[in-house]
Amino acid sequence: MHGSRMMSGKGSRARTAFAAAGALAVGVLGAGALSGCVGYRTVPEQSTGGWPNGTPNTAAVEEASTAALRWAIERVPPPDYRGSGGQFAISPPAGLRQSRYLRMARNLGPDAFPVTEDSAHLPTYFVGAVEVRGAFATIDVLCPTLDRWGDIAYKPYTLDLEGGVLPWRVRDVQAWRIGAMDPPAKYFLPATDEPVVTQAEP
Repeated sequence: MHGSRMMSGKGSRARTAFAAAGALAVGVLGAGALSGCVGYRTVPEQSTGGWPNGTPNTAAVEEASTAALRWAIERVPPPDYRGSGGQFAISPPAGLRQSRYLRMARNLGPDAFPVTEDSAHLPTYFVGAVEVRGAFATIDVLCPTLDRWGDIAYKPYTLDLEGGVLPWRVRDVQAWRIGAMDPPAKYFLPATDEPVVTQAEP
């Protein structure tokens, strides 16, 4: 199925295929013996882009991104950073309308906040690259964690999701090493509900 690649800030995706004479296929979560080539994913390369239609304001992008963030928060709980006490901020795809942004934060629980001047100091979960193809989506999320010096570092994951008519759920997970992706710029909550248009790169 063909779909459009939607990017928010700095995203990432890398797929490297190597021909081999043997028979092995490596998947995201498992491996199986097949004749042909060996496929695997390596450290992701950084890339930038814009939304092909100029906006991420669709139900699929909002709901799939919320599901991806929920998975991330459950698997990598927010660190207690400088007295944050479990509170955290979320930075969704840039250009998301205020109403959608607030709904995402509300659906992620009482400790979740949109990025504002008052919450910018909190550990922040980022949505990176977003690709939606009908009932399937691939989303990068970057989870805040503490490094050995007690500073914030980011653990990235690439999530494959399925949803649409049914609630979005995570099907496959690719974990990357800490620091393998740079988080995009924080997307602050817009002052109004007017759509913010971003331009796709030619």
